[in-house]
Amino acid sequence: MSTFTTDQRLINQGILFPDGTPNKNKLNLLSGAFVTPFADMLSACTSSTQHLGYTLDLMRTLSSDTQQCFKLLSILYDLMGMDMPNTIVDISQNQNAFEFFMHEYIADFAAITQEDKQSTFL
Repeated sequence: MSTFTTDQRLINQGILFPDGTPNKNKLNLLSGAFVTPFADMLSACTSSTQHLGYTLDLMRTLSSDTQQCFKLLSILYDLMGMDMPNTIVDISQNQNAFEFFMHEYIADFAAITQEDKQSTFL
């Protein structure tokens, strides 16, 4: 049985191109797929929509430090009783891919947060 490096797994999953550059379309799709259940659970676990905004602020603050941002995500997944998807763990091992993924994840989370705010005023 052969062992794959993380980058090889990311290439096999289409997350990285064979030359090692991030596949931004794939990362965008993955961020959207992963952020929705995360935001839904966070919303269910918090007592107000303000907490979603605070979480968004923390993500934005930490976004320039990918390791700290990963730690925050890991803690939040754990506190909510969710397993962080292995794909996110793998993506976090490639700095260029993870930076783009987090940019998309934060943008998707911001959109959900905004939608959540608007729905509370209806």
